[in-house]
Amino acid sequence: MKEPKKLPSIVHSDLELQNKARRLSGLPQLRITIKTCVDCGRQYESLHNRRCGCRLHLTQSIQGRELI
Repeated sequence: MKEPKKLPSIVHSDLELQNKARRLSGLPQLRITIKTCVDCGRQYESLHNRRCGCRLHLTQSIQGRELI
C-alpha cells in the first residue's frame, strides 16, 4: 500500500500555531486526517478538502471548504 500524500511542512507549522491560539481560546484542536480522494482514490493528508490536488478543477467553496 502506498504512503499517503503528505501536506507541506509549512502547513504543519501553521497548524501548530493555529492550535496554540485555539487552545488558549478554549476551542477544539484542528487535526490532520487521512482521506481518500474522490477523483483518483489516492490517500492523502487533509484538514478539510475532499480532493488531493490531482486535477485542476474549479470548485465552489465556502470559507475554504469545497462543496461537492
